[in-house]
Amino acid sequence: MNRRNGFTLVELLAVIVILAIILAISIPTIRGLIDNSMKSSFQSNAKLIYKAIENKRLENSDFNPTTINKDNIYEVLKISSNDYESVTVSIKNNRPFLSVVGTNRWNNLIVCGTYHNMTLVASLSDCSVPLADNSGASAPNLRPNMIPIRWNGADWIKADSNNEAGDYSWYDYDTKMWANAVTVTEATRTSYQNAALGTVVNAVDILTFFVWVPRYKYAIPTGTGPREINIVFESKISPKSTGTAVDTDYYTHPAFTFGATELDGIWVGKFEPTGTIDSITIVPGLTSIRSQMVSTMFSATRAMQNAGNQYGFETSGIDTHVMKNSEWGATAYLSHSKYGKNAEVTINAAAGYYTGGGTDTSYITNINQSTTGTIYGIYDMSGGGLEYVMGNYNDTGVDSIPDPKYYDKYTTTDITTTCDGGICKGHALSETSGWYDDYTNFASMQYPWVRRGGGYNAGINAGAFCFDNVYRGGGDTGNSFRIVLN
Repeated sequence: MNRRNGFTLVELLAVIVILAIILAISIPTIRGLIDNSMKSSFQSNAKLIYKAIENKRLENSDFNPTTINKDNIYEVLKISSNDYESVTVSIKNNRPFLSVVGTNRWNNLIVCGTYHNMTLVASLSDCSVPLADNSGASAPNLRPNMIPIRWNGADWIKADSNNEAGDYSWYDYDTKMWANAVTVTEATRTSYQNAALGTVVNAVDILTFFVWVPRYKYAIPTGTGPREINIVFESKISPKSTGTAVDTDYYTHPAFTFGATELDGIWVGKFEPTGTIDSITIVPGLTSIRSQMVSTMFSATRAMQNAGNQYGFETSGIDTHVMKNSEWGATAYLSHSKYGKNAEVTINAAAGYYTGGGTDTSYITNINQSTTGTIYGIYDMSGGGLEYVMGNYNDTGVDSIPDPKYYDKYTTTDITTTCDGGICKGHALSETSGWYDDYTNFASMQYPWVRRGGGYNAGINAGAFCFDNVYRGGGDTGNSFRIVLN
């Protein structure tokens, strides 16, 4: 038998071909891993620069971050500039915005953004702040004492008031995530204002929940029965739309005109008010405030901005008040659009008038009772307590007439002519009358005040489009109200 030593030429060639193929496959992969590693390290270093800038601002409130550049970054921040071709800081959305061009080991790499959104881009012209909401909704008018919040699946946490895309984004109306904000106790307010994004806002510290309803124009398609309301968000500086509010002939909702002031939106109490009439809270899982005269409700809500108020509201430049009927309509219409639940709001049938449909944290699972069908909506607009709104027939049953901006005056008892001889566009009266079999009983001389939502025991007749009347503004064990902040 002949014994063969070594490899034949053919076998060697086969091995070489196989190795060549392996190299051809692996080299791009290895290069890709190296490239990704370089990009990741570049982004991480840019974040270190940003964090150093933030720390410098905390140390010195007069520090101007826009003065930072490649030449002084070591002197000011103690960070080497060896691998940076340029470093630029601008201010966007009231916070530093960092742009860095790399060199040497990071040659041809460019990154820009904020700490939570540091993005690799092809050129500096591509640098922009990615926002979480692209619906066109006006940014919420966040008061200095209000803390923006979002739900993380277990807790309400502090959100990014600039609403940059990321783990701490505040709102996205396209996904039915309406902007929520809270006021907290005086003892904890400064701590939450200075807290990092993502900090849990403890329920025990919260005094009031509010939800932002942005300004919009609307049109209701021709037809019968409940149908999706077409809504287009707009700014207060946009020319008002004055169409018929039918099909595509849009009409700017009147709730966003407050006296002589045009508004970008309104803050609506997330729940019916709780606590006592002299110390109002707006929180879930408690019995709502009821049995109050209209005049008492009005005075109590206006007092929420008095000097020394527990919520931290300014004494001027805002208006805390009982919800007007037109403001109820604005909330109900937004709910019945692509930005809301777009279906009947489930009744809060809790016999004890508990906000959010039950005690404690029941609202977390009762999301179908909200205007969005998510935890971000407004609760108790169907069932709960019958809610007084500031809508009155011909100044009847009024002890003293408030400023006209605080109430809607109706001049006839016919819902098709009650706004100076015409339809009240946006008020959720004739335009949506009878939707979902909701009860429809308008104001009259004997019963001049309007109530909304139906009571907890109203069954199918309760709902966001339900309206009823009440005798001369008196208190009743089933009557509650809602608070709006402009």
